[in-house]
Amino acid sequence: MQVRREKRFSTTICLIRTVLTDKLRMVFLQMPQFTKTAEQCKIKLDKWTYIIKNMETLNEMPWREQEELFDKISKVAIVAALSEEERNRYEDALRNYRDNIAVRNACSWMNA
Repeated sequence: MQVRREKRFSTTICLIRTVLTDKLRMVFLQMPQFTKTAEQCKIKLDKWTYIIKNMETLNEMPWREQEELFDKISKVAIVAALSEEERNRYEDALRNYRDNIAVRNACSWMNA
């Protein structure tokens, strides 16, 4: 096992020639040591780490306009913040919507 220790917030451990795979790489992030602000985050790893660390306190998702993935994360966070009653109503409406699409697709397939 090779362990590379860094003074940064991440530790990389590589397991070589294990039973399951030739190489397995695990990266452990020490979140308290990540101190970058949103303005300092330039690469995707920094942006992901910033969002994960600050998810509870964010009022608005940063980088939502620049990257579609962060817009999707924002939408997931909005649903996760719903109350149980609101989430049940949302899931019922989503299920009805998907059922309607499935019925339309089935009807158009049968008529083709």
